[in-house]
Amino acid sequence: MTEEERQSLEAIAMDIWDPLYSCSKKHVPHVKIVFDLFHVVSGFGKVIDKVRNAEYQKRRKRTRTSSRVQNIFVKNKRNIRRKNTGNISNSSCHSMKQ
Repeated sequence: MTEEERQSLEAIAMDIWDPLYSCSKKHVPHVKIVFDLFHVVSGFGKVIDKVRNAEYQKRRKRTRTSSRVQNIFVKNKRNIRRKNTGNISNSSCHSMKQ
């Protein structure tokens, strides 16, 4: 591409790819860069999936822990086995009223 052709460019449409972006900025810094919609939406989708999965894992961990504790408290104290109590002390289990 000649220098005159490069100077006549107004905008470039491209994929979101760092080497392509850097090269374009280096050789034609005056042009506007337009990213194609497919790749923009795809990028947002990936970010949203990561956040959604992280939130799901946090909630799942909290729910799983509270469910274990709740299951212990609703059991009859005679049916509680030592392995089911985990970090809960026996004194707290024995002090529960039926």
